[in-house]
Amino acid sequence: MLDKIRRSLKLKIIVSCTIILVIAGLSLLTLIYFVNFEVFVNDEMDNLKSATMSEASAVTSRMDFGVKTADIYGQEDPYIRAFLKGESNSLNLEKEQEEQNELGLITNVTIYNIDGKVVASTDTSSIGKDVTASPFFKRAISNEQAFSYELDFNSMLAKYFSFSPVKDTEGKIIGAVRVDLDHEYLFSSLAATTLHDTAHAMIIDSQGMIIHAETDEDELQTLWSLTQPEKEDILAKYSTGAKGNYFFISQLYEQIKNSVVNYVGPTSVKLNCKKDDGALEILSTAKAGAYPIFVVTEYDTILLRDYSLTIIGYSLLLSIALMSIALIIISIVLNSYLGPLKTIEKSVESIVHGNLDQKIAVKGKDEFKEIAADLETISENLRNKLNK
Repeated sequence: MLDKIRRSLKLKIIVSCTIILVIAGLSLLTLIYFVNFEVFVNDEMDNLKSATMSEASAVTSRMDFGVKTADIYGQEDPYIRAFLKGESNSLNLEKEQEEQNELGLITNVTIYNIDGKVVASTDTSSIGKDVTASPFFKRAISNEQAFSYELDFNSMLAKYFSFSPVKDTEGKIIGAVRVDLDHEYLFSSLAATTLHDTAHAMIIDSQGMIIHAETDEDELQTLWSLTQPEKEDILAKYSTGAKGNYFFISQLYEQIKNSVVNYVGPTSVKLNCKKDDGALEILSTAKAGAYPIFVVTEYDTILLRDYSLTIIGYSLLLSIALMSIALIIISIVLNSYLGPLKTIEKSVESIVHGNLDQKIAVKGKDEFKEIAADLETISENLRNKLNK
């Protein structure tokens, strides 16, 4: 009977310890997952912001080169100045472009007279074209030089260029120059980002319009909702060709709108909404120098989630191994602790069979020692009564 009690007690203790260990292990694994995931997300936000800042810096340097080149053509090139003043009948723009195009950034150079007519261009098919109504020409003859772009809603692509007024030696504006830029080279750093395998980079303007993306289908969409006046303003400033009712898709990234409109520095934010796969998105924003152009890098945290789950998998295997070791140790300790019950059981059986002279050898000073002492007393009392 005592052996059954010993076995039952041992089983109950082991089962109880197993349940406690499983609950504690699962709680610990859950805590590890959420803590690790949050740490990973915060680290990735910092990494993403650094990468976005680096990309914005690279884009800025290329834009600076384009603006500087346009400025050289407009302010320092004597051949262009002489051609616009009628002092020269020819202009070798191909040679001019070759001299200024060490980086391979320039795709076309166009010269306009003060009346807005194309008088020289490396693209000869555009000669004679009237651009008087073009926003960039109006800005150029107003003594502005800048990086800009045009939105072609027919092909759903953006074209990038820099422009500058052309001045004579007295500083009088006599025309304008436009330098078209290779968008693949202009934004080549986006494809070379250290997070390229996991992040999606895009270029937007201050109104949230995507003017460059890694996939063409994302271009000329908006990151947040635009009012009708805002849409009309974009069409008036940047659209080429017919101006109709164009479809602006809002991706509802309203959270970054404030960081762009009221820009104070590079930021990284977690979007409140979750994607269909349950993953969060991180968006980082950095401005391209003094230009109203922003690099936005989008990161899907599903990879971090998978990485966290991988760590949880290894942690689970380790937990199972540790639990097994713990149960073995518990079993050994229980065998050592409950061992005296075997001795007591044999002594009781011996007493039952009439052996009242035995001593019950139980070590220690615990409850089992007291039970053994009580049994010896009972055995001695029985022996004394039988001897009378």
